[in-house]
Amino acid sequence: MVCSPRLRGCSWHRSARPTGGVWGLHPAVSLWVDVDHFEERAAQARTEERAGHTEAAVAAYEDLLGRYRGEFVVDGPYEEWAAPRRERLRLQHLDALDRLAQLHLDAGRCARAADLAQRLLAEDPCREHAHRLLMRCHSRRGLPHLALLQFRSCVRTLNRELRVEPAPETVALFRAIRRHDQV
Repeated sequence: MVCSPRLRGCSWHRSARPTGGVWGLHPAVSLWVDVDHFEERAAQARTEERAGHTEAAVAAYEDLLGRYRGEFVVDGPYEEWAAPRRERLRLQHLDALDRLAQLHLDAGRCARAADLAQRLLAEDPCREHAHRLLMRCHSRRGLPHLALLQFRSCVRTLNRELRVEPAPETVALFRAIRRHDQV
């Protein structure tokens, strides 16, 4: 931001002041930084989850996901300085989707868990755990045919993107659903 003495009448002027030929924020100004808040809520959600406070963890995850607005420094996606933090935030976002979906599934809220798993797969189609989670959601909702279709989608995606087969755990889940076992 370029500041000029002519702008002294602006409302933000009380928050900024010249120091040594450059403008800076007044030390008494408190800032709210969305990225810092996101990371704090992610840490809080993990802490609540580890402590067994499931509903507090769900609330923290829901809050941080509600505030997530996409990739960090989207206007300069090739800026080297932003790449490590962008990737860390992206992974925290995906982990939050994954953990929240699992918490909802564990609490019997299959519809919400399925929505979150689908969001996760839209952003990371190779995340096999999300495929399994969605298979469980469909099966528990009495839709085993959708669970089996999800398995096929998982197999195709992993083969196309990574040239790998699904994990034994995924195949075992598929077989259990096909046998109409409770999963």
